[in-house]
Amino acid sequence: MGKYRYNIDGEFSTRRQWHARNRRKNKRENSIKKLFIIFLLFLILLAAVFCVILFVVRKNEKEDDSFSTSGEIGNVDSSGLEDVPSGSDGSDNQTDDKQPVSDEAADSANKDEDAFSLERTMLSHGNKVVYLTFDDGPSHNTDRILDILNQYCIKATFFTVGKTGSEYESVYNRILQEGHTLGMHSYSHDYKLIYSSVDAFDEDFKKIKEHIKSVTGYEPVFYRFPGGSSNDVSGIPMENFIKYLNDNNIKYFDWNASAGDAEGKNLSAEDMIENILKDVRKTDVSVVLMHDSDAHGTTVDMLPELIDSLLDLGAVMLPITDTSTLIQHVEADSIK
Repeated sequence: MGKYRYNIDGEFSTRRQWHARNRRKNKRENSIKKLFIIFLLFLILLAAVFCVILFVVRKNEKEDDSFSTSGEIGNVDSSGLEDVPSGSDGSDNQTDDKQPVSDEAADSANKDEDAFSLERTMLSHGNKVVYLTFDDGPSHNTDRILDILNQYCIKATFFTVGKTGSEYESVYNRILQEGHTLGMHSYSHDYKLIYSSVDAFDEDFKKIKEHIKSVTGYEPVFYRFPGGSSNDVSGIPMENFIKYLNDNNIKYFDWNASAGDAEGKNLSAEDMIENILKDVRKTDVSVVLMHDSDAHGTTVDMLPELIDSLLDLGAVMLPITDTSTLIQHVEADSIK
């Protein structure tokens, strides 16, 4: 048959024509996938904007009530929180010792001048920005957390591991459908395995990335190292794995606030909340580490009170995006 082959109708078709048809087919499929991802990101942005508007309305109502009863709005507390805007015209009444936005936050926000950064907007209005993040799901606790977040119209970030089965697939999809950020936390969560070599890390990374994409159609772009980027359990220096993510254009996030729910201390809900608030009070932008595996029911139980406490601090809770401040124990830019 040489370079020719017969199709069903018996007509000649060159290999070039056959490959051309396949290329056109693949191009159409890729275009459909890209449109789906763009549409999904638009829905996430729209949901986030709605939540911010709702938060501002609630905050203004609370300020009006406080002003009518005491004639003034809350003052700076001992942790260094700035004054809430006072006056019926909404003008700022901020002290000169207002904690400035970090250079890291400014650099992150300015990476794309055309990007709409909710973080930058909230910081400019004197709000703290908090990213609630959950590791080790999906599980039945993830569904409970999603229900609570839904009640508050708050979006969060879930760094997930590899789980198979329809009950888990529905959770992966629900995270995205409800406007949250879906990230990677390795497939196996086996420290000894994934940190044994770069090849082992590469295999595990590709497995979780492809798993999420096959289940949801979404290709994740954020990662959290099991144990963090500064963990001391890796078999080889963590710089090797950081360089791997850098080379693959994957952003990783550590944390600067933690519930302490994975430290084996069997903490109470009150202890977890205090751990988080203590860290959040220290900075403008906080990435909070929590866990949503089956064993972390107390984390779920304390979540409503935590959210109420963060709202009382004037914090806005957002999902991680490309314009979020990078919180990294070992900075990616330091690894070449």
